[in-house]
Amino acid sequence: MIEHLIEDLELDLQHECFGGSLLHKFIFTCSMAERFNDEDMKEVNRQILRYIVTGLDRNLNQMDKTNGSTALHLACELLTDLTVVEILVDGGADVNPVNNDD
Repeated sequence: MIEHLIEDLELDLQHECFGGSLLHKFIFTCSMAERFNDEDMKEVNRQILRYIVTGLDRNLNQMDKTNGSTALHLACELLTDLTVVEILVDGGADVNPVNNDD
């Protein structure tokens, strides 16, 4: 579905219809797979994340308006899945962002 939205419909994932940062919201949903220790769900999340990163056209460093966190901050704070972090970094996420907590 995500692949279809990005590749076939050429939908802009930064569009306001997604209600802000789609990537930030998706990182929160990835934490469910970890809570349930569901390897299949983790792999599906990784595949979806790869498409989201592609669709964001390397704009991965958007900061949350409340605390200044990027998706990479959230992934490092909430997840133990290093593959998610790797996907973000390989996609162009800044490894040196500073949020409101420094």
